[in-house]
Amino acid sequence: MPSDAKNTSEHIVEQLLSEGNREIAELVLEKLTHELGTRIATVYFAGELSEDAKKKMEESTKKSFPRAHSVDFVEDKDLIGGIKVVFEDYVYEDSTRKRLAEAM
Repeated sequence: MPSDAKNTSEHIVEQLLSEGNREIAELVLEKLTHELGTRIATVYFAGELSEDAKKKMEESTKKSFPRAHSVDFVEDKDLIGGIKVVFEDYVYEDSTRKRLAEAM
């Protein structure tokens, strides 16, 4: 981000968070989130996921979904094993639960 744009954005945030403007800041955040989308990919996993595995999964997810600003990790014991990745309207699931459901 160019320095002047960063300074402007920091100034706007500072002004919005000044005394008495928190409610306005929350409304602006809500509007920006609605207009821009949250752009968060969510990786559901079963069992333990090491920090190294999370880092690799985050890199892979951001490569697959360049518009994803961040990746959240959520443990989901119902998966039994494996992962499920959700980004906007895309869902990829490679889990034991899914394989069992397909086998029945």
